Amino acid sequence: MPQRELERLQTVNRFLKLQISKETELQRIVEQAAVICGAPIAMITFMEEELQHIRFRVGTDLTQLHYDRSFCQKAVQQDEVFVVADASTDTYFSENPYVKNQPNIRFYAGAPLQTSEGNAIGTVCVYDVEAKKLSSIQQRMLKSMSKQIVHLLEFDASLQLLKEQYIASRKMAVTLRSFFESSSSNHILLDREMCVVAFNQAFDDFTFATRGKRLIPGTLLVEYLHVGFRSDFTAAFKKALKGEKVTLERHLQYQQRRICWYMTFEPAYDNERQITGVSFNRIDITARVEQEERVKDQSKALRKIRQVELNELEEPVVEIVRLMKELEHDALYSDLEEVQLLVEAVKELQEKITI
Repeated sequence: MPQRELERLQTVNRFLKLQISKETELQRIVEQAAVICGAPIAMITFMEEELQHIRFRVGTDLTQLHYDRSFCQKAVQQDEVFVVADASTDTYFSENPYVKNQPNIRFYAGAPLQTSEGNAIGTVCVYDVEAKKLSSIQQRMLKSMSKQIVHLLEFDASLQLLKEQYIASRKMAVTLRSFFESSSSNHILLDREMCVVAFNQAFDDFTFATRGKRLIPGTLLVEYLHVGFRSDFTAAFKKALKGEKVTLERHLQYQQRRICWYMTFEPAYDNERQITGVSFNRIDITARVEQEERVKDQSKALRKIRQVELNELEEPVVEIVRLMKELEHDALYSDLEEVQLLVEAVKELQEKITI
């Protein structure tokens, strides 16, 4: 299937699923088409690959036609109004069952419904059981009605798309907000003046617990910060405003509790990539820091214990070394294998003590 036809069918499918709000206006256009063209039957149709769907009609109860029985299959291939003055004498339509049998169609005129992308999705058309012609004015009016129909349909399509996008964005916002609020880390967004724009519940709860007051949008964050951290915060904030990402680790004392923070300052951008403020985030790493400190303290204690043990061994070892030297110089014992083994063992012990 050619790409152009595939795009046309996709557009038709989109309009067939459309929730049309302008039904009254579209029905009125169908009725006007019948009156203007002096025809007993008028329709607004959508042309699929095999079926012609009749959505608005006058003078018929048909809701769809097979494509091979449709006059509109030719109309959607035109740019202007397609007219069949007498179908009974027309080479293409004379064998059509609706021409040979009831309702014995003779006249047809259809204007394609062309979208702004150039896809012909259907027609506004009229039928008569008597052969006749349309004047140039009637054809222009039928063409004008086709444009009016497309405008109404595209308005509804745009409105529905906006609604879908709004619903999707709302769902995304709810999801992001839920994630934002459920985080145990502290997050806050500040404007260029360091005033509060938005924050999560964890940041607000911690501020209330340590400062006795809630965060208020529009107020300076520095008023809520630990006094000993304000200057460092301001310096990091200014760097982030210049486009730099800043990370800090600070251990701060709050009343009777020390908290170790890992903090990030990141520039906040708008849709045009202009820096509008700073995103400040902090994570409580106290447990990790305390664990590292315990490990360091344990290592230090072990080193002290080892040093005490070595000190206690030092004097006996010195005496042993002295005795071994005497044995080495004694002709009676110096050649004994056992004495040589003892000498090597004492050297090894001495090396361990001096490590």
